[in-house]
Amino acid sequence: NEKRGEVYHPLVLLMGATLIGVFVSLDLFMFYIFWELTLIPMFFLILKWGGKERRYAAQKFFIYTFTASVVMLLGLVTLYFLQQPTQAGAYPGTFTGRSFDLVNISEVAMAANAEGVFLGKTMQAVLFVMLMLGFLVKLPAAPFHTWLPDAHVQAPTGGSMLLAGVMLKMGAYGMFRIPVTLFPHALETFQFALMLFGFVSLVYGAIVCLGQTNLKKMVAYSSVSHMGVILLGIASQQPIGYAAALFMMFAHGIISPMLFAVCGAFKHHYHSMEIGAMRGMAKHSPWIATSMMFG
Repeated sequence: NEKRGEVYHPLVLLMGATLIGVFVSLDLFMFYIFWELTLIPMFFLILKWGGKERRYAAQKFFIYTFTASVVMLLGLVTLYFLQQPTQAGAYPGTFTGRSFDLVNISEVAMAANAEGVFLGKTMQAVLFVMLMLGFLVKLPAAPFHTWLPDAHVQAPTGGSMLLAGVMLKMGAYGMFRIPVTLFPHALETFQFALMLFGFVSLVYGAIVCLGQTNLKKMVAYSSVSHMGVILLGIASQQPIGYAAALFMMFAHGIISPMLFAVCGAFKHHYHSMEIGAMRGMAKHSPWIATSMMFG
């Protein structure tokens, strides 16, 4: 198909634009809009340029992440309506006395948390769980990870690189940005549960990774394992843990797309993804082999 670039490249650019939107929006409503917009180009990239099972993978990816995001939206809207309009000057310049402004809400929440508990312990716990569900599925942490290997294996190389390098980081970024900042008391309550999610993702992802014969699936499961490390860093509640999680996000954002690029190059040249078919590859394709070793 000669005209494939006419749709493919605009979708990739749209994907990049929506991802930038997620990371720069300081308004919770805009954050959510961009968060959902990222699904659309990715869905069509998988559906049109994916592998044999592309339809199943695209639908699974969309339904999983969209359902979790709706719960997250309910959490954000609840957070909006729980704000006290009576606090004069707390949310300046707003019509209702409430605000979606993340900076404003964070300042009010930090001040309230310093004195006691922002919104009360029960409400913090409920909102924390609602928001974390959206982020855990996007991260993804086991047992919410099953959409990821399917999406990765079926997605085209460019789609896989964006999905692994940037899109998975949305989950960890969202955690740092909203629940961890606003609800530290709830984080304390659920610390053990988050650590459990992190440990299971880390160990299970690595064990399943060892049994894969498909190169792309192996890299996909290694991503689940890496995300477990990030989740453990966030659950540690230590400055060094947070720093390590951010560092890991950055490192994985470089390593993973590189490995997927190698997978794509291998498939393009050798028309296979089976690890068993890679024997003696270094002799014929030294650059692919070197990139793989580097990754």
